[in-house]
Amino acid sequence: MQAATLDGLSQLDPQRSGIRQKGVLAFRVLQTPWNLALKIEQVNPWVQVTSLQHATINEAQVKVTANLQYLIENAGLKAFHVYVPTDAKAVRFSGEQVSDFLAVAGAVTNGLQQWEVKLERRVIGQYLLQVTYQTLVPDQAPETILRGVEAADVNSQRGFVTVQSGGRLQVRVDAPPAALQPAEWQSIPRVLQKDLQAASANFAWRLVDPSFQLALKLDRREAAKLLPPASITSPSTPSSPTTASCSPTCASR
Repeated sequence: MQAATLDGLSQLDPQRSGIRQKGVLAFRVLQTPWNLALKIEQVNPWVQVTSLQHATINEAQVKVTANLQYLIENAGLKAFHVYVPTDAKAVRFSGEQVSDFLAVAGAVTNGLQQWEVKLERRVIGQYLLQVTYQTLVPDQAPETILRGVEAADVNSQRGFVTVQSGGRLQVRVDAPPAALQPAEWQSIPRVLQKDLQAASANFAWRLVDPSFQLALKLDRREAAKLLPPASITSPSTPSSPTTASCSPTCASR
């Protein structure tokens, strides 16, 4: 939006008037009556996403929590589109103003299903969207694949990926993809750790490209065998001394 015709007005710098919000126009009234004509152009949103995808690996399933921190500029959004693995179960999205979410029919690519998340009203600026889901691990499977959660229709996505093993399972990563670079849990911003403050991570990476596939090797530790209960024999009770009694007749002998 910009001024096309000014009559009785002069344009000001909004920041000098203490207005920090982008897209605001400010004017000084020079005379009355005044007239202002605006030229409005359709502007596409500029969207950046910083994400944390945390996976907890158990013997039977992989539980994933992904926090997507959006930065929306130029124009507001009333819906988000996110790619989640096609084998994901119990998919759930949460965030302020979320009214509904559903899988988009026919929108499958590279093993990922597109989901549409609808909002009650348009949002702009900072917005945090959370997605949770589970994938099953076949019995005695030697490995499982973790795929990246991808935010669609955005200009860039960066962030972090963390993996935590649970139960008697030990996870190994022989060769992480180039899309993941080593990082530390402490370097992850607090805003991305929503509902994960108590979590820990065996592995942490910085996300360079969201379209990654990470092979996780699964080693199962055998449960410790319990020793049979040992029989304990209590020590014998010492014999009590014998007390003899003697009659007066016996004593006089």
